[in-house]
Amino acid sequence: MNDIRFLLVAVLCWACASQTQPTGGPRDKTPPKLISSSPAPNQKNFKGTSVELAFDEYVKLKDPKDEILISPSMGKDVNYVARKNKVIITPKRPWRDSTTYSISFRDGVQDITESNPADNLRLAFSTGNEIDSLRISGKLKDALRTKIPAGYTVAVYTADTFDIFRHTPSYFSRSTKKGTFSIENLKAGNYYIYAFEDRNKNLKVDSRNEPFGFLLDPISVNGKTDSVTIYQVRVDSRPLRINSIRHYQDRSVVRFSRHLQSYRFAQPDTLLHGFGEQSDVIEIFHRLPTADSIPLKFHATDSVEQTLDSTLYIKTGKSRFPVTSVKLTTEKVTLPTETRELLIVLNSNSIIRHLKLDSVGVKRDTTAFKPLTAENIEASPDHKTIAFRAKLDTAFLKKKSSKLQLYLPKGFIETGDYEKSPRFEVPINPIAPEATGTLLTDIKTKEKNYVVELLSSDGKVIASQRNITRYTFRNLPAGDYQLRVLVDSNENGRWDPGSFPKRTPTERVIYYYNLDGKTIFPIRAAWEVGPFVISF
Repeated sequence: MNDIRFLLVAVLCWACASQTQPTGGPRDKTPPKLISSSPAPNQKNFKGTSVELAFDEYVKLKDPKDEILISPSMGKDVNYVARKNKVIITPKRPWRDSTTYSISFRDGVQDITESNPADNLRLAFSTGNEIDSLRISGKLKDALRTKIPAGYTVAVYTADTFDIFRHTPSYFSRSTKKGTFSIENLKAGNYYIYAFEDRNKNLKVDSRNEPFGFLLDPISVNGKTDSVTIYQVRVDSRPLRINSIRHYQDRSVVRFSRHLQSYRFAQPDTLLHGFGEQSDVIEIFHRLPTADSIPLKFHATDSVEQTLDSTLYIKTGKSRFPVTSVKLTTEKVTLPTETRELLIVLNSNSIIRHLKLDSVGVKRDTTAFKPLTAENIEASPDHKTIAFRAKLDTAFLKKKSSKLQLYLPKGFIETGDYEKSPRFEVPINPIAPEATGTLLTDIKTKEKNYVVELLSSDGKVIASQRNITRYTFRNLPAGDYQLRVLVDSNENGRWDPGSFPKRTPTERVIYYYNLDGKTIFPIRAAWEVGPFVISF
């Protein structure tokens, strides 16, 4: 009996001594508040080894190595401890002399009851006689999308020899959920700034997997610089090179380290060639004697203007390349009844060797057929895309109940493998003016070269016009759209994402925003909206 009483008393004492979250009562929505710290905010000549903060309630840490940012960086060898209502930060190497440190806690310190993070908690102190108080702040934007770059690392450096792909910054911060950022407690001077999504948390840009952006010119910091905008792009900046060449009985397959923007061979173009399934592969068709090899000089360019001039040798291999069946996919079909101008764009999964134009045309039920000739059919230089253009007669479209379709007979396409395409039919639905909407645009700018793009709500390009100030997009099916302008500052005929190695800037992208601050707007049947004004 005495043993049982002793056990009950021990259990009760243990329960009273345990620290647990209280149950019941109103939910705690109040974040922990800082009541004291060592060093004190903006303290000078700090000589301690640890930073200690005290709060008005018990606290815990959440991902401190990611959420608590010390600038300039103390590296990864920092110890973080939460003990009751205190947080202690101890770097394994001493604080540098005569240096201003800024610690941003983000969501790293939370109360133990409801995980409320300390609100906008920062601490700045100096190990010397001066507190550096200048800052750079601004926002990040995704260059080609409207997604907010939240949680990106934003950093600065001062030396021209700094390489964002190899070096780690000393001064950095992270963007908020709204895409804004602030790097504080800087000395006066010139700073280069960049930002990136540090997925592997190594404080270096991995250009293959991580979106990034940079400003080409340095920022002169003499006060508070608050209007910096950095555009983020997804682009592979690894060096362009040939990874491999494999030779088959009827072709050579060249694989590159990254996707190509374009390529060309120096000698007369007598061989059939084109991109493979993706643009980092080129297939070159040939039938050579077994002992022969042919040198081909070529020039290739990638999306960040890196170039490669080299010579490759093609020859006949022993193995056979896997033959794939021809598949066609429809990219675009439009036929406004107002203009009667038909446009159909088809994509092939295989390189096109030859088109057989016999019996190709537009069918109306079984009563009428309009043949299409070589003047109506255009194959792209990459031998993968075919566009059909024709103006149809009013009489051909007169029956409202008619079923129209593009008819491609079996064998219309012959691929590099000498495979033939199956019969293919594309339904055509004429678009009546009363079933569509109209969008008026007004571009106000001093830029000479730019492209105005109309996009679907998911970002697909519907139509585009170059260097227009006022334009009307007509015959738009009812739906949600976006409008943007791509600036072509270097006048090379396309938008460029920029290149850090070549020190070329990212060209600007300007979206149209409505009064609610949104990029997506509706177009309804029989509507005319606008003019939508974009000024830049």
